[in-house]
Amino acid sequence: MTSSLKLFAQWIIKISESESEDKKKKVLLHLMPLLETANPSEQLLSKSAIPSVFLINAAMKLHNSNINLPIEELNVNDYKNFGEQLGNSIWNSRKELKQNLSILENPTSLNQYYN
Repeated sequence: MTSSLKLFAQWIIKISESESEDKKKKVLLHLMPLLETANPSEQLLSKSAIPSVFLINAAMKLHNSNINLPIEELNVNDYKNFGEQLGNSIWNSRKELKQNLSILENPTSLNQYYN
């Protein structure tokens, strides 16, 4: 089994370094269900959208998979893009955030916080 998993890992690395964005998306969409929690009501990841590196890392932490990207693989533009995406996401959801402010500040459960 170990050799088989290592072969898959090499194949995934090869795809990640390729130019084919469609193939990358297809592989990620097939891998994401492996990171779902045991409780379907606590689903953090969308079935159709490619999640951010942050969400994938969070899902891996939930499964006690201590895998991190080496810092040298990220450059200033990556951090800038992450920040811009986060800022745009927060700005675009400000109305919904204001409506749910009390729930976000004092949720009664994890499900209530995420929903």
